[in-house]
Amino acid sequence: MSPRFSAFRPSADQLERVVVFLLVAVPLLSLGLNAWGWLAYGLDLPVADDWRTYHGADPGRLTIAKLFEPANDTIYAVGRLFDFLALKLLSGNSVAYQLVSMLTVLGLLLWLQWRLLKLVLTSTAAIALSFGLTVLMLQPDTYWGLQNIAYHQAVPLVCVLAILLITLEHEARRAWDLAAIFLLGVVAGLVYISGAFAMLMQWAVFIALALLANTELRPALRRAALALTLPALGTTACQLWVILVAQGGQTHRPDAPWALPTSPDFWLFLLGKVGRSIMLSRSQALISLSVTLALVALIVFLFVRYTARYVGAKREPVPPPVARFTVIFVTLCAVIASYLALVSAGRAHLAEGDVSGLGYFSLGFPRFHFFWVTLIWPWVVAGLLLAEERGELGARWALATRWGALIVFVFAIAGGALNHASQYRKHLDNRLQSEVPCLRDQLARGGPVLCESVYPGDMTDIYVNAWNLGVSFTRYFGLATVPAPGIPALWTLSEATYPGIDVRKAERATLREGGLDLVAPAGASLSFDVGSPEALRNCAAVTVAGTLDLAKREVLRVDYVAFDAQGQPQQRTARRPMRPGRDARFAIEFANIHGFGSAFTFVPGGAPAAARIERLEVYCVLRAR
Repeated sequence: MSPRFSAFRPSADQLERVVVFLLVAVPLLSLGLNAWGWLAYGLDLPVADDWRTYHGADPGRLTIAKLFEPANDTIYAVGRLFDFLALKLLSGNSVAYQLVSMLTVLGLLLWLQWRLLKLVLTSTAAIALSFGLTVLMLQPDTYWGLQNIAYHQAVPLVCVLAILLITLEHEARRAWDLAAIFLLGVVAGLVYISGAFAMLMQWAVFIALALLANTELRPALRRAALALTLPALGTTACQLWVILVAQGGQTHRPDAPWALPTSPDFWLFLLGKVGRSIMLSRSQALISLSVTLALVALIVFLFVRYTARYVGAKREPVPPPVARFTVIFVTLCAVIASYLALVSAGRAHLAEGDVSGLGYFSLGFPRFHFFWVTLIWPWVVAGLLLAEERGELGARWALATRWGALIVFVFAIAGGALNHASQYRKHLDNRLQSEVPCLRDQLARGGPVLCESVYPGDMTDIYVNAWNLGVSFTRYFGLATVPAPGIPALWTLSEATYPGIDVRKAERATLREGGLDLVAPAGASLSFDVGSPEALRNCAAVTVAGTLDLAKREVLRVDYVAFDAQGQPQQRTARRPMRPGRDARFAIEFANIHGFGSAFTFVPGGAPAAARIERLEVYCVLRAR
């Protein structure tokens, strides 16, 4: 090489620093690309189970009964609380809600993984190499992109890692440490059924490891286990009640039987989740299954090796790094295994059509349930590198570990681990072709809202609840704009209907050229009966529309009668501010799923004024049935 260029030849140390930087930076970059992709291609429209937030009576009010109402195999009181806060603080905006949950959950998981790795490994290069495999956790198509509430299932992992950090770094000495562990246990156990069993597993592992080994961590493990006792046992009992009592021992789909560990279907489906977590190919099922089995064997080897060493240390204390790694690795293995067992038991037989053999392995690839497994891969590498640091791993095996981790890292990126935008674009394109046109068409036609691609069954009541709550998506998936084809006016101001109008507090009211000239002091009003009681009783949303000439800014008002769930009439009011001007069009909308009475009162302003009502009409813009 020319001496002129030899100075630019990087040294081994410089190359190592570059690789370390990339191993740490790429997962952070992936999180940033994830957020950017969602902002670019996210759609503010609920999906599937998200609609549950707007179902039932008074969805904008949070009660204890509603918090603990079972759904979809679980009690998720904490998740419902999060959804309620998103409704109040973000107007239920799907893009904003998922962005906040994404950055919070994934950001915390990255930070916790880094902190825990630093408790076990001393070499920065080893920490970075292990941390690099968190890129698998950040791969596309996990809990973000479709359902707002999907991330609930990732919250227990944050709690598991946070409890490990408090126990191993702070040794759970202070009262607030124990209080934090207790609170994290409650949050995990009541955010989803998997969180309760995760806490039960973590509690059991802490007790077992505190009893079985001579280590300086024993007091910390005992204290943490004590703080977890009530959350772990209490929330597990609550979640078991849902399955055994509320659902009568069945899955949330009674037509789908449980898959039991005695069935090959259970294990193949479970292994499919493991294979998906490492981004193996679903189409090459046999090859992927072979690789998955090899990786599972490696996990089992590390589990047995470190557990045996931990338990076998009776005379001399277990070295702190080894003890900490064992606690982390055994906890994660137990937590992930319990989660995979729950998922496999409840979902392996949900598929429609005939599935057999390797089909169950391939069936395990779709959806986000593989996410929990991604947390173990950095620790597989960390376990091998810890053995190298302690001189317990041969040079060839150490080199194989480093190259193996780098190959997985590179292949994950090459396989699309950073392709978040394209995944979100794919979801958006699919929804723009099915859900969006259907919902807009149904609303434009005046309902009822029947879109199987959006929600199974009639969702008129759900839409009305969301509209009344001011949920953000109803701003651009709004009620029909009138006049509209197929939505006739129920009542129109005309020479024929004018005699039936009760004009109150007006100095003069004159019907002229189809419009009404009104000279009025404060509070003048027009009361009239639409005369279509059956149509209004079956109407979920009404628009009072028209055209006005106003001399100054006014607040228009409509008084109307709405029925409650028991059929009792209730007097209500809707308002709309209006600027002064000629031929100013207005539309005052109000919705109620239980229908309306036929009597209305229109108040064109609250201050003394002269006005001309060019047009005044009443429409049912959304039929309930």
